Amino acid sequence: MTDTLALSEEEWLARLVRARAKVLPPTSTCTLKEATAQCGVTILVMRDILEQRGLLSRAKVRGMAFRIPEAEVRAIEAVMRDSVDVDGAAALLGTTWKVVKDLTALGILKPWITGGRATKHAYVFPRADVKGVLDRLSVGLSERLCVEVDEATLTGAAHAYAVPLAVLIREALVGQLGLHGQLETDGGLQGLVVRRVEVLAVRRRLRSAHGRTPAHFVACERRA
Repeated sequence: MTDTLALSEEEWLARLVRARAKVLPPTSTCTLKEATAQCGVTILVMRDILEQRGLLSRAKVRGMAFRIPEAEVRAIEAVMRDSVDVDGAAALLGTTWKVVKDLTALGILKPWITGGRATKHAYVFPRADVKGVLDRLSVGLSERLCVEVDEATLTGAAHAYAVPLAVLIREALVGQLGLHGQLETDGGLQGLVVRRVEVLAVRRRLRSAHGRTPAHFVACERRA
């Protein structure tokens, strides 16, 4: 009888892998380099994608090359094909990259893959999620040709009253800021209509609740 108690953890794992290979149907796999070419990204980006998706946390057996199931690579490729970076998300929303970063800091936009200085590659946002923010804001709104004297566009109000646009978007999504129409000439954030007095009320409430300006609030969220 083999002294199985003397086997190391690595030897146990190697035996388990070989045993599973005998009883499970073969699974098509590819190397990291092949997955990188299929998804059209660099190896660094692919490693980050696999790690953030929990696919690089599997134990490796010495002498066995790490291989990725092709089904998972195809799933990654499909998401990447219909995704955008920060600039692409800004274009879909009709705003700037800074607003996209603020929306991400506030949890309104959730990247499929986190980018930035630490990873040295771009954020990846599913296109449908970015469009979904606009859809949620514009649901049920009637189209308008212009704004009234006591109204402004959402982006105009953010600039005029020194409230970050991302904060106004969040307040609108949670029902704390009313939206009163959408300009026919613009389907993005610039076309959403708000009432000036309601924007001022949001600013006063945020200052009272947090003891700081709304802009400072977003900056703190980004550093968190």
